[in-house]
Amino acid sequence: MSKAEVVFKKELEYISSKGIKDFVLKCFEELTPDYFWDFTASSSQLHHPRVSNKKHGLVLHTKLCVWWGRKLADSFNFKNIDVIVASLLLHDLQKFGKILDKNNKPTLAEYASSHGPMISMQMEKLYAPSKINEDMWRDINTITTCIALHMGRWTDETLSLSWSQSETRDKDNVPINIVHLADYCASRKVDDELEKLDNYKFTEE
Repeated sequence: MSKAEVVFKKELEYISSKGIKDFVLKCFEELTPDYFWDFTASSSQLHHPRVSNKKHGLVLHTKLCVWWGRKLADSFNFKNIDVIVASLLLHDLQKFGKILDKNNKPTLAEYASSHGPMISMQMEKLYAPSKINEDMWRDINTITTCIALHMGRWTDETLSLSWSQSETRDKDNVPINIVHLADYCASRKVDDELEKLDNYKFTEE
């Protein structure tokens, strides 16, 4: 059993399609840098809640994203949970580049805006459209598009990708919005705000 199958056992169980699950595991096997399993979700500590800003933070962020994604999919009444879970499992696979430098710093320039498109291009090369059926190719295209655009308005749109001319590029596309919002919600620094609310003393005066 691979590391991904162990670490993300619960999340992978949400994916019913064997083809999509195999795609996710193939991406983990071929594209995951070593740092993904241990590194914090925010190299600057400026973003993400405390749970994601420690060792294994990227893994914990990914798990939190899947939780948010399933909740948001339900609120949108979006039924294809497989593509949402797959996109969120893979969206930050190379958040800081293929490797970290000797000081454990990102090697991907402007990584906040570019890591989605860059990993999507690598994922698209794993499967040739001629080797899989049309439905599976459509799902993979949706997954890679969601990953490419998961940073929303902070995405570097100058990068050339196959999805750039695709109808799935539509800003109103539901899975794109769900994946973006799940990542956005999971990366908010909510700890201080929750503490303030927890200590809030209600008064009518």
